[in-house]
Amino acid sequence: MGLKPGPPAREYDMTDDAPIRPRLVLATTLLPDGEPGLERLREAFAGGDIASVLIDPAGREVAAFQDFCEAVVPLVQESGAAAIVVEDTRCAGRVKADGFHAPEGTIEALGEAMARFSPRLIVGASGFNTRHEALEAGERMPDYILFGKLGADGEAEPHRRNLDLAEWWASIVELPCILQGGADLATLPLAIATRAEFILLSRAIFGEAEGVGARVAEVNRLFDAAAKGEAA
Repeated sequence: MGLKPGPPAREYDMTDDAPIRPRLVLATTLLPDGEPGLERLREAFAGGDIASVLIDPAGREVAAFQDFCEAVVPLVQESGAAAIVVEDTRCAGRVKADGFHAPEGTIEALGEAMARFSPRLIVGASGFNTRHEALEAGERMPDYILFGKLGADGEAEPHRRNLDLAEWWASIVELPCILQGGADLATLPLAIATRAEFILLSRAIFGEAEGVGARVAEVNRLFDAAAKGEAA
């Protein structure tokens, strides 16, 4: 199962070094509640292709997070992307999300999420910071593994450990991965070069209120250039 209906990011051929076109995943970590946050998300979708949105509690209380999800999930789904709720299993079910993301980095949490939601919903996980941990998680057959931590994209470049894990994973494992990018779009080619199927951005898109759509458009331009084997 992909993060959005449609063609996969690439055909899985572990000996194929041809360029791939990754797809964009957004995290709502920096979005405010209410109409200001929704408007920025609408602008993001107007800017170009987005595979899915990870809806992050980002410190909200349970009730406030459910209110946030009830507003965001329909917007994401109507825009043709997958709405994936992070951390709160009850909320994921109540708001009819497309998926659930387990950020705890434990096999137990991933196993519980798989038992509860798969294959009805997309199930992914993060917090696995070594090759051994990632492979152990992959054996549970989630729909994806995220290399990165929501809200930990304050530096311009992606975290080196995440880059290394994503490049290794994409070269040997058919299960898709999402790589968390950095805060500056100028460093996006580093993430693209790993051949990860999906790249997660938050601060690089939502760090400033103005220009959200233009930044999404630039991401997709860089993705298109990568698919054609062109220099960014």
